[in-house]
Amino acid sequence: MKKYEQHPIGAAWPALSDEDFQKLVDSIESIGILEKITVYEGKILDGWHRYRACTELRVKNIPMVEYEGNDPGGFVIAKNDARRHEDKSQRAFAIAETLDICEKSGRPSRYVDSNKPGKIAGLTTADAAAIAGVSERTMREAKAVTKAESEVKEAVKAGEMSVSEAAKLSKLPPEEQRAAVSAPKERKPKVPKAPKPPKIESEETVPLAEYRILQDKYDELSSNYQVLAAELDACEAIRNGEQIDHFKKLNQQLVAVTASRDEFQNKCGELTRQVNYLNAKLKKTK
Repeated sequence: MKKYEQHPIGAAWPALSDEDFQKLVDSIESIGILEKITVYEGKILDGWHRYRACTELRVKNIPMVEYEGNDPGGFVIAKNDARRHEDKSQRAFAIAETLDICEKSGRPSRYVDSNKPGKIAGLTTADAAAIAGVSERTMREAKAVTKAESEVKEAVKAGEMSVSEAAKLSKLPPEEQRAAVSAPKERKPKVPKAPKPPKIESEETVPLAEYRILQDKYDELSSNYQVLAAELDACEAIRNGEQIDHFKKLNQQLVAVTASRDEFQNKCGELTRQVNYLNAKLKKTK
């Protein structure tokens, strides 16, 4: 039996997950193929996963049909329109890649809507964005990714990278693009939540000494949180080449935190003196 390759237009779309592919294998084994596989230029244009499943099941007579239209890109887009197992980045890139392949081969694509008669000639960025269900900006980014290295494209197709991130990488030299894809992903540090101030139900239920301890602890935690958050911002800025501005911002934040801490401590000290004065006055009246 002749072995087929996947057509580049069909290969622009993401592959099924292992789980979904196994479901397809089980379905074909149980009820057979419900839709014929479409062949174009001697390759599988639509139905690649069905073909793989049939090969795995050793199906002898795989039902195939030759594509006879003049818009293979629009045909594939229309076929995938009803499936939509991709996320928005994957779908936007698949459509952009399909259009790019068709244009390079002298077959500018038109979109065939299976639910409406006729065709839409000459897909614009707005048309492609509407079909993909994304913004025009996302579609422009997806088109930029078609010029990226194959490693970047595969990362988008696999759902491991957004078209926005990939579009930025596409502007880098090829070796830097490949290095960025292969580099381990850095986990962005989580900023801890700011501590809540100690809850005081009433002046009678909390002794003064305990109140001062709680207030001091809160002051320390709050100050540490502010500094930590600023340091994390600075670290993130260093990665983005904006360290100078963020170090200035960090310094301003530290000055503000220090001033707030000193003010709070002064208020606590004043409160302590007032309480001591009232306690001494109370003793004299007894």
